[in-house]
Amino acid sequence: NGTITGGNSDTGAGGIHIKNGAKVTLNDINIKKNTTDDDNGAGIAIYGATLTMNGGSISNNDITRGDTLGAAGPMYGGGIYAEDSTVVLKSVTIANNYCNNDTTYGSAIGARESSVSMERCSVFDNDLGMKDHKGKIRTSPFLICTEDSTLTIKSTTFRHNGGRGRDGSWTAAISFEPYAVLGLYDSELVMSDGCKFTDNIY
Repeated sequence: NGTITGGNSDTGAGGIHIKNGAKVTLNDINIKKNTTDDDNGAGIAIYGATLTMNGGSISNNDITRGDTLGAAGPMYGGGIYAEDSTVVLKSVTIANNYCNNDTTYGSAIGARESSVSMERCSVFDNDLGMKDHKGKIRTSPFLICTEDSTLTIKSTTFRHNGGRGRDGSWTAAISFEPYAVLGLYDSELVMSDGCKFTDNIY
């Protein structure tokens, strides 16, 4: 029943940084309002490790980028970023996570060469497009973005994710990328047990 909040890092993982074979289990832990500057995984970043979350939430985490778009390369995972890792999420709420740049992918989850499973999770109000402090639209093409990974989703609800700026207004997404709840590159998707996708827009 703890909370990890207010963290900031320019080397990934404003909240929790997990790597080198570590095995971490979080029971009813809230990861909220953490940020990274020009790096992956504002809430949690996982490299070559295993994360299990039972209950709890990942919310209001934000990857922020400088004004030189794409200078540091693409960033991944406003809520969670996983690389060469295993992520198991059960009854987790994932909400209001952002990626503040048009070269940032996966406002909720970004995964590369990983296994991600979600069961009985609720995913809502995550952003697929936003305005920066200068009013310029910065966008994340996908809510969940995977590369060379396996994504397994069971009994999970996706609702009201879309292009909502921090001022509460809804904006048109401007990008050459498609916009979607799921963006899968060379990945496998297994979906079952009554998943629901409702009112997701860009």
